[in-house]
Amino acid sequence: MTLPPQQPATPAAHSSAQTTLSASASSNGAAGGDRFAEGARIGISEKAPDVTPSFDQGFTADPARVFAGPGYNFPPTPVNRPAQFALWFSALAIVFPFALVASVGGGIWGLIHAHLNHGVGRRPAAAALVISTLSALWWLFVWAAVAGLLPDAL
Repeated sequence: MTLPPQQPATPAAHSSAQTTLSASASSNGAAGGDRFAEGARIGISEKAPDVTPSFDQGFTADPARVFAGPGYNFPPTPVNRPAQFALWFSALAIVFPFALVASVGGGIWGLIHAHLNHGVGRRPAAAALVISTLSALWWLFVWAAVAGLLPDAL
């Protein structure tokens, strides 16, 4: 690797130019090309307003969590696990009557959780209770038919 040729300079001229340059940069930072020096010189101490962005889903997110790491990390969607559990068990209750207890209990738990979580999962929890009620009526009809309690006209 070859270095570019340097011009010889006198030590006195070099040191005086250096002190003149450093003195002008330190006394007038903004004019010397340091764009951050003016803020330090005037002592900006204003705090930026605390703004939490609101996204389309209606909930707010912490910007430090959203923009942490590589890429854009959207916050996780809020879910209601008890309502999902109840909805799956209510579907099972159509075929297996023992799942009715779990689906009704999960539906009530899901409604309580939805009330505490700004309505997230209210519809699945309500759907689970409706499906469980219809399944219970269906199994009551099947039991009555097997037991011979239904009239002969049906």
